[in-house]
Amino acid sequence: MFCIFCGKELYEGSIYCGYCGKNVSEAMDFIEKDNVLKIQVNGNVNVNDKIITSANKDENDIQIYKRLVKKGDFARAESMKDELLLNHKNDVNLMYYFLLAENMCKDDAELKKCNCLLEDSYYYTRIMELGNNQLKKKLITINAEIRRHLDAEKRREQEIIDKKNKKRNEEIEARRQQQLLDLQAEISENINRLKECEVQDIITFGRKGLNPIEWVVAEKKEDRIMVFSKECLNPEYSWGGYEKIPFNKTRKDSEWVNSSIRQWLNEDFYNTCFEPLEREKILEVKHPIDKTIVYPIEILFNLFKKQPDFEPGEDKIFLVSNREWISIGVYSGILDYIPEMTKFILRDSEDWDDFSLVSCVQVTGGTDEYRFTTERVSEPSLIYAAMWLSLV
Repeated sequence: MFCIFCGKELYEGSIYCGYCGKNVSEAMDFIEKDNVLKIQVNGNVNVNDKIITSANKDENDIQIYKRLVKKGDFARAESMKDELLLNHKNDVNLMYYFLLAENMCKDDAELKKCNCLLEDSYYYTRIMELGNNQLKKKLITINAEIRRHLDAEKRREQEIIDKKNKKRNEEIEARRQQQLLDLQAEISENINRLKECEVQDIITFGRKGLNPIEWVVAEKKEDRIMVFSKECLNPEYSWGGYEKIPFNKTRKDSEWVNSSIRQWLNEDFYNTCFEPLEREKILEVKHPIDKTIVYPIEILFNLFKKQPDFEPGEDKIFLVSNREWISIGVYSGILDYIPEMTKFILRDSEDWDDFSLVSCVQVTGGTDEYRFTTERVSEPSLIYAAMWLSLV
């Protein structure tokens, strides 16, 4: 057998010519050796007195390409596209078949079901530029139909996503509501147990994130109890350890009324860690400046001195004073519940005439003075606080 394009002899059953590279499998017919009469220099072939010109050959390539597209043999059609595009770059009808092949479609019916807009294709743009109003009108109509199809598909997909999101949100809300109910039940149960508490009992009241806060009952009255935090209340870093809060953020005397810790306890900590039911049980207390304890003998004297009755005021959560620490920390045994090697700050000092001092509880349970100098204005400390809870 011989190549219809260049006339070279080929092996029987060859698909491509080894000399010119043409696809000979789809040729209209192969030229047998005894039928080749003349091969001209310009590539035209004379077969049985019939001259196959270059124009005839090119037309044959286009027909082969179209037939491959109609059959759905897009891989073999792709191998012919580059040369056809080079030789027939202004052929509108050929551009249409390129457009079909690009979208893996055999005809108009399949093209209408395409999953991408035709306007994004180079061949569509070329057809719109080259003219042929009939073909342009047809492609514009098909492109509009594809757009409607894609928009409808997007709406269906969005509806499915919206339904899934709605269902997931409903499930999340249902779990959240159940968690709130469980939390409210737990809080109510804890509040009901307050009346049964005795000094040195451990209770849970409030939460830091998901973790309940434990408190030690330090003092009990007929209608209220004082509780002291069993753990450090400072905010925790995500990588571990505690964020330190200074007693004062400015160079002021170390009075409780100006304390940064006081502000944090009664605002951020109070609003973040307690639910409304719990806040209703937290009583406000007024703490006058107390710097009257100077010597150990006066400490003992004040322990037995009749204290003023409970006085409502502004603090909901507070640091205990020297007097209160001696009473609840040492004599009531609260110190036994504080982790070893822990130092924390009190709200006042034993030195009544030096307002730059506050007391700090040492690891032994005793106190030492803590001075705010100009070099250490914002010296921080760990926070262990107390509060009064109503029993009625």
